[in-house]
Parts: sequence; structure tokens; C-alpha cells
Amino acid sequence: MDWIKKFKLEFNYKKPGNFTGYSQCPESKDHNDTLRKSNRDNISIKELGVYDPLCFCMIEGIKYYFPALIRVSLETMKSDFYFSQLLFHLTYKGHDNYWYNEFTQSQRNLIHDFIESIIMEYPKRLEAHCSVDDAFEALTIWKQKA
Repeated sequence: MDWIKKFKLEFNYKKPGNFTGYSQCPESKDHNDTLRKSNRDNISIKELGVYDPLCFCMIEGIKYYFPALIRVSLETMKSDFYFSQLLFHLTYKGHDNYWYNEFTQSQRNLIHDFIESIIMEYPKRLEAHCSVDDAFEALTIWKQKA
């Protein structure tokens, strides 16, 4: 399945002018600058990795970049394993997850199906990165009905 294509169709949003409340603090400005310099076709683990700009990102930016999060997850499945960071975002605050509450049911279903496919296709990678429980928690959260 071409997950990236499916996510680009489902999350077909224009790039926002700004991604964070950039005037609030220097860190927020740095994250905003990082996200403004890239686009959803070229952002990489370099920008999304340890210094995660999505923690400061407004929902419009999350929706714009979501296909990239899927792409980077797949690209790093056998190396840096970005998927564990994506799971952090998808499970943050459990059933009160901010992203879940802002996405459409169709988007939620697609995310659920993607998580399920990762669990089925990469169980050893999930285990190696201590992400099995997080993956099943995300699967449960994103399965719920609005």
C-alpha cells in the first residue's frame, strides 16, 4: 500500500505561514523557523528528531505535515525509528489526545490502519525500540469513535 500517497490525499492542506506562537519564546521561534524552512516533501529526521518542533506546532501545521510524519516513520523504520516519536504524539493525553480531537473520522481511520499495519509488518522493530505498548495504546486511541 502506498501510505504516503493515501496520507497526502487525506491531509491535503496548504502550508501555513507560521507553525507556532513564535513570539512567545526563543525556542518557539526556532521551531517555527525550522518548520517554515522545510515542506512536507523534504522535512527529515534531522528536523523532526530529538529537538521535536511538533511539540510547539499549531494544529494547522500538524495537519499540513502529517503525511511527512508517515514518510519519515517509514524511511527510518530500520534506522532512527521516528515512529516511536510519532507514537508519543498519537498517545499524548490518551483518549483526550489533541490531534485525535482535531482530525476528521476519515483521518482517524487512516491513522488507525497505518498503526495496525506497522504492528503487523514490524513487530521486531517495535520490540527493539520498546514501542510495542505504545503502538497498541495508539491503536486503541485511534480506533475510538468520535
